[in-house]
Amino acid sequence: NIECISNPIFIKDSQRIAVSNLTVTPHARGNSLNFTFYSHPPSLVMLPTHGTSAGGTNVRISELADILRRLNALEVQGKPSCKFNTIAVPATVEFGELVCVSPPLKAVSNSTVVPVALSLNGEDFVRTHHDFHYYHPPSVTSVTPEIIWIEAATEIVVRGLHFIPLNHASCFVGSMMIPAEVVSSLEIRCHVQLNQTYSNNIVPVGVSLNGQDVSNIIPILCQVNMPRITSASPLFVSDSGGTVVELKGHGFEQIKRDGLVKLTGSNTVAKLIVTDDKTASFDVPSSNGHDSSMIGISYGSNTFMDTGVELQYVPQLHITAIDPPFVLINRESRLKVSGKFDQQFTYNCVLFEDDTSDPELEIMAEYSNGTLLICDVVIPTSLHTLTINYQSSLSLAVRRNEDNQASNAIEIFPTPQYAIDFVEPSIIPDAEAGAVDQLLRIASPREFTFSRSIGDSFYCMFVDEIGTIASSKANIIAANEVRCVAPPLMGNAEVRLARDGAPQSNSLAIRVPPISQTIRLSPESGPVSGGTRIKVHGVGFAAFSEANIICKFGNESSTAEFVDDETIYCLSASNGITGDVTFVLMQAYSHGLAAISNSDTVFFYYSPPKLVECIPFNGPVSGVTEIKLLGEGLSDIGSSIRVSFSSIADPNRVAYSEEVKLSDSSIVLSTPPSPTGSKGGMVTIQVSGNGQDYSSSGIYYNYTESIFIHSIHPQQVTENSCFNLTLLVENLFSAPSQCSVGGHMYSARQGMISGTVKCEICFDLHEGYHQVGLVTDSGVLAYGSSDLEVRNQINITKMTPSMGPMDGGTIVIVKGNDFESWGMVNLYCFFGDKPSLAKVINDTALQCETREAAFSTVSPLRTHVAPYHQLKKDLDSTVLYDYYEPEEINSFIPRSGPIEGGTTVKIFGSGFIDTKYLSCKFGNATTRAVFVSEDRIECVSPSLKGSVAPPKSIPLMISNNGVDHVFAGTYIYHVAPEVTRLYPSAGPALTKVTLTLQKKLEWVEKLACRIGDVLALANATSEHEMQCISPIQKDNETPNATVQMSLNGVDFFDVGLTFQYSNEPQIYSMSPGYGPMSGGNEVVVHGQSLDFSLGMGNVLCLFGSVKTMVTSLSATKMTCIAPPQNHGTVSFGIISKHPNMVLQKYHDNNLLTYIYLPPILMSTISPTFGSTIGGTLLSIHVENHPQLPYVENLYCVFGSKTTSIAQVESSDRAMVSCLTPPSDKSGVNSVVSVGLAQDQKPTLLTSADAQFQYTAKPEIKSIFPRRGPINGGTIVTLQGNFEYTDKKSVHCKIGNQTSPALFLSNEEVKCITPGKKHIMREIQAIRITGSNTSPLEGSFTLLFRGAVSDPISASASDDEMREKLSSLPGMDDISVTTDSALVDAYLVQSFLVTFLGLVYEDQPLISVDDAGIIGDNTSIFVERIQPLCCDVSLSLNGVDYHSAENGEPLIFVYDEKFLVASITPSHGSLNGGTDVNLMVSGIEQHNSGPMCVFGGDEVEGQWVEEGLVSCSTPASLWEIGVTVGIRVGDVRSESMATYLFHPDPVITSVFPKSLPSFSSENQHSVLDSFQRDVATSSVDIYGNHFHNSSMNCVFDIRLPSEGLKSLSRRRGINRQTAIFYNSTFIRCPKPPSLGSFFSNTDLSWSTNETLIADAMLNISLEAGADWHLVGTIPYHAVVKTTSVFPRTGPRAGQTKVMVEGENFVNSTHLTCKFGSELGSSAQYISPTKVLCLSPHFPFGYGRGVVPVQGAVNK
Repeated sequence: NIECISNPIFIKDSQRIAVSNLTVTPHARGNSLNFTFYSHPPSLVMLPTHGTSAGGTNVRISELADILRRLNALEVQGKPSCKFNTIAVPATVEFGELVCVSPPLKAVSNSTVVPVALSLNGEDFVRTHHDFHYYHPPSVTSVTPEIIWIEAATEIVVRGLHFIPLNHASCFVGSMMIPAEVVSSLEIRCHVQLNQTYSNNIVPVGVSLNGQDVSNIIPILCQVNMPRITSASPLFVSDSGGTVVELKGHGFEQIKRDGLVKLTGSNTVAKLIVTDDKTASFDVPSSNGHDSSMIGISYGSNTFMDTGVELQYVPQLHITAIDPPFVLINRESRLKVSGKFDQQFTYNCVLFEDDTSDPELEIMAEYSNGTLLICDVVIPTSLHTLTINYQSSLSLAVRRNEDNQASNAIEIFPTPQYAIDFVEPSIIPDAEAGAVDQLLRIASPREFTFSRSIGDSFYCMFVDEIGTIASSKANIIAANEVRCVAPPLMGNAEVRLARDGAPQSNSLAIRVPPISQTIRLSPESGPVSGGTRIKVHGVGFAAFSEANIICKFGNESSTAEFVDDETIYCLSASNGITGDVTFVLMQAYSHGLAAISNSDTVFFYYSPPKLVECIPFNGPVSGVTEIKLLGEGLSDIGSSIRVSFSSIADPNRVAYSEEVKLSDSSIVLSTPPSPTGSKGGMVTIQVSGNGQDYSSSGIYYNYTESIFIHSIHPQQVTENSCFNLTLLVENLFSAPSQCSVGGHMYSARQGMISGTVKCEICFDLHEGYHQVGLVTDSGVLAYGSSDLEVRNQINITKMTPSMGPMDGGTIVIVKGNDFESWGMVNLYCFFGDKPSLAKVINDTALQCETREAAFSTVSPLRTHVAPYHQLKKDLDSTVLYDYYEPEEINSFIPRSGPIEGGTTVKIFGSGFIDTKYLSCKFGNATTRAVFVSEDRIECVSPSLKGSVAPPKSIPLMISNNGVDHVFAGTYIYHVAPEVTRLYPSAGPALTKVTLTLQKKLEWVEKLACRIGDVLALANATSEHEMQCISPIQKDNETPNATVQMSLNGVDFFDVGLTFQYSNEPQIYSMSPGYGPMSGGNEVVVHGQSLDFSLGMGNVLCLFGSVKTMVTSLSATKMTCIAPPQNHGTVSFGIISKHPNMVLQKYHDNNLLTYIYLPPILMSTISPTFGSTIGGTLLSIHVENHPQLPYVENLYCVFGSKTTSIAQVESSDRAMVSCLTPPSDKSGVNSVVSVGLAQDQKPTLLTSADAQFQYTAKPEIKSIFPRRGPINGGTIVTLQGNFEYTDKKSVHCKIGNQTSPALFLSNEEVKCITPGKKHIMREIQAIRITGSNTSPLEGSFTLLFRGAVSDPISASASDDEMREKLSSLPGMDDISVTTDSALVDAYLVQSFLVTFLGLVYEDQPLISVDDAGIIGDNTSIFVERIQPLCCDVSLSLNGVDYHSAENGEPLIFVYDEKFLVASITPSHGSLNGGTDVNLMVSGIEQHNSGPMCVFGGDEVEGQWVEEGLVSCSTPASLWEIGVTVGIRVGDVRSESMATYLFHPDPVITSVFPKSLPSFSSENQHSVLDSFQRDVATSSVDIYGNHFHNSSMNCVFDIRLPSEGLKSLSRRRGINRQTAIFYNSTFIRCPKPPSLGSFFSNTDLSWSTNETLIADAMLNISLEAGADWHLVGTIPYHAVVKTTSVFPRTGPRAGQTKVMVEGENFVNSTHLTCKFGSELGSSAQYISPTKVLCLSPHFPFGYGRGVVPVQGAVNK
């Protein structure tokens, strides 16, 4: 490819186009190409300039027609494109304009503007100087009005979102764009006037702001002004349909095109036929079983206007008989018409002439009864001529006048005297005319009798076609029958009765056709038993189709079946004699037979044959087997012999054989193919002499499957090969003899598998295709459909590798040619005589896997390629392959090395071979191996630097041939550690030298040091330190020796430090370097030659100027006790008496110092209490202490001996922290002192004045709720066991955020959730680790929530893990990633599973079943590295946070969505106006006011606080529950809240009508002394529209102020929850009494009659925030009963009992109660007496005592 950049050229404005030659050549010559330059027009027009952010707007750029036309004329194929800002889109050319589709824009404000550029070649973009404005897609929410009237000008108001005022703003109505006015961002208006095209249709309405892109649509209905109906006729219509109803009115022209009528009762629709604007009609459909229907009309829609007109359906009119069936032409005839009639209707009899629909006569019928009409008929004059000439009959029908429906018509005969309705025969062959008696049947009223003489002049008159009249005497043979002989007739004629030359009856037709001719019979023979179906061939049969035709065989006959003029079928009659008989067709009538055909046709009768035997009795399904049938009567069965072979399993499956050889007792024939199919089976053989009737007795024959070579194997062989040819043969019934291949015969034998034949072929077959056949012992030769292809030998030239282990399995590549030409034939590599299936790579290469070789195998082997089981007779095209015993690896050293590579690895084992392919494979990197001996080789490790982070374990593999690798073990790559410190850095030989490492030791095979040139022993003392013993150097004059270290004992790293050999006394370290002013702490000094070769008494420690004795001493360590001194820094040294010297410096010449610390004063500790389990982070505030940072080993001391490590925290060093240890009194509250100490010694650096209290660990058992809005504010209740000492320090932690808590009790704490900006997701880590000897192989399964996944491979990718995990419950919303820092393909698999979905319960850990992992040292580790947000914990001291009692986290879930969680109250009045509060989450408090959405209605709301919105409910037309949401701007919430609109309760009655002034609840002590009426326990309220949703009864007592001490006691309000029974009845329990206002002991108020009379109880119903007044109930003085008389009575009741007492009232509710039973009546006598009637007492027999009470309100 060569790239050129076009040069600028000048083009005149008028041209726009220039063509240049482009030549590409290195020598100034070559082919020239045309390159076209063009310039854009200076100005372009782009429309539209606005479009939605969703893209898809067709933007047209014009003024390009000229340049596009010129480019097209030059056949320049451009790639026109547009670019919107940076997004290029293809363009199309339409009518000289460029059309681009705007791309979508994700982020868009109210109007985002992007520049538009264009290109004609797809590369060079030029600004159009136009911008494209993106806007939010408009959304339509409602359209008003919802119905538009056709032809009426209508203003449509469209409401929605994102409307902006653009020039092309339009309403999309139907398929029209109508200019619109944008009123606001929420409203658009347009004016439409629709024509009748849209009548009664649903029309879509939307908006477009640019005249192109249409918003969502909302359907509206277009209706037409329907016509007005004034009348309809008839109103009675037939229930079977067909009645035409005419409508009168005005306005029909408006619906002329698509007017429809619907009959509502029958639910049927008919088309309205408009005559003019005032008249229309329709055909009434069937009633569908209904009695009536209202008429509705419509204009092409499913909505019908009720006209108010009702049609009544009447049954179909049908008549069954007319008596008599004739009319007299010369006088009145009374006809009785039978049928089904209704008396409420009127009927007419209608007379029709034949072949006409117009009635000739219509007269009113007389209703007789429900089944009979009477019609008196007089033939009109217009019919006299017709009837006198007797040329036609008449028909009579009945018409119902109310619906103009006519019945069926019945034929009647006009006659002067007699009516004849039958003549036989009515068909007479011309040969029989004049010899046939005619029988005429006469209809009433005239009857012929033998006793009555009618005279000789009464005769039958015959009139033929030419008018010849002949007559014959009429003989009376019955009351209504006469007989006469027909004269010879020429053609068709009519017959009637006549007398004295005058007709006396109507006439009937007689046909005289030519006699028919029979030509032949098929078959022409049949058995004497008869029943043969015979087809009669001939002509002239149609003339006798109406006659009763008989087939006559000799003297026997049978019924004929007429088919057409040339065909009649007969069944042969039985005949006892064989031989020929005459066949003739006859016409039968009541008094004789007459021939209708010639009589020269013959039919042959024969005796049925009988088969006895079939030889042979079986044969192949292919047929052509010659068989002989033996039997009886075979010689006399005729010449049309046919043999059938019918399946026994399915007799309908039949085959036939017609080519037979007949003898006296046998039939010889060839079998047809089997009718049972290729599988064969038993058939029945039957024989027929006429090809139709078969012998009743048959014999059996067995069809067997045909022999067939189904396939051969192999189908392709190479020439000069020996091979076994296998034939798969079907239906091999006899032994194979020979195989035929290309005309050559080979011996064949039966295979071990049924149906197979083996042929051993070792013959020179030439190249090409050869037909294969099989010869059986029986001599049958069969062939198959496959030929054997013989091909040239396969030529191979090379095999790589040419050697491999004896175990086989080596993948070798074989080079050769023509491999692909073998197609679907499997090729094999033959290693000796062992084949291995080959995989063809290309035409010159294939791949094979070597076979296992025996130890006795002679190596190398000759190898060739051929199809399976083909042994070459010569071995011209072979290669050699060498087998060797496989390598065995015993060990290798080292087993690790640096990541830079270069480590020489020695491998020990056996079976190594010195070849050029000998190699080592480190992971995927292969290096050449050096052959040392058969049991040792060496390899140099390759570099892995930059590929992975060390340490990295990879497999080490060994191979002799470069292909088959033996696993030697795992090799570890590591990185050289960085040494930051060497101490001591000087000293004598055998000094312990410590190397400090920057990073911890992660992998160590064999730790070693090399100081100078001498190896030194080494060991790791910690993760960051190792220790070496400085060795004795060979050269004693080497003072400074280089220090190196090794992690594998082979590769040494230079640490960049040196060790100085010296025997002088030196100090390496002193610890601690500080202590209290009081002294007494032990100071330890490390170094070399510290004993100065002297005893302990000759060495002293020097602190400043104070000497102290050494407490222990060796050459490398000494200890002494610091004396007391003032605070400050003093020098430190060691004094030796012999020799006299002082050591006051470290080995690196730094001075030794010791710091005396002043006492540390603790001011406060925080917290002062914590859990007995320990772990409380304790903060200790101390006075500013400058030396505190120098205290390295600082400890906190709790009590007398318990310590924990302390740490200086604050920047001014005045804060120390430590973790409290567990209490030594577990589970028991206790108080301990707290102090600071050095080196875990009990010597305190502080005074132990502070105290810490151990308290029991708080235990959280539950939290509620467990979810809330993301902006926080949810009150969460924690329940459990809590103890506290300071309420101010109680805090909750939600996730990692703390919030204050309210301590309510030892069992309950409340927290307020903080806001959460980001939602944490739970993450679980799964890690599967193998070992060096057991790499990860095989598979494992995962378990979660009781379900088990499918097996997962040990080397699975994160995609495979995700797929298998997703099949488990609760795993449908997860992501899986690989922990790349830990993954090792052979040793470690590590996955991170993130739960993306929000769940409201603790997730269990995923389990791993590693049973399918190969290896014995696999470890499984699963942990929750990030729990689901957010776990809830509690701290009583502000420091220690504790989760649930069982240690599992309790989860609080933040809702991310904009959500309405609840509404309070959740129900209210249909009238609206109920104040409700909505709990909102997922959105911050907004400046714009929120809109509360109740279903489809919106009302204004207001923010009460963050997460709380208040609004008043709208009114509702229906009792309905709606979803309640919030809209803030254009953002709409989701909702979990519903609100129920219900009607206001309607109160109809309240019971009781009054209440006692006090009850037993507040005056029990006073009232116990006398009887009282039982206090009213409830108030029953009856009405409508009560609802079962937290209704309260509100009791408001009003007392008069007079006589009361304080006005504040005039009123009291009490609430009780209403008890809901149903929508018409609720109960208000526990109404208050007046006694609640007064003392329990002072009853003086109860005698204040004015107080009790004026006191009132107002009752209201409180439903949510709505109040509904029930009514007012007065109080009455308490009724008291003092005595009853009599005091006894029968259990049956009805005893009159006088009850005396106080405060009785003459009330309709006055009641007596005897025990639990109410008396049947109570009669008021006076305020102190009531007469009661005792009730029936149902409780058994014997004596019973019941209290008697009275009540004035039941």
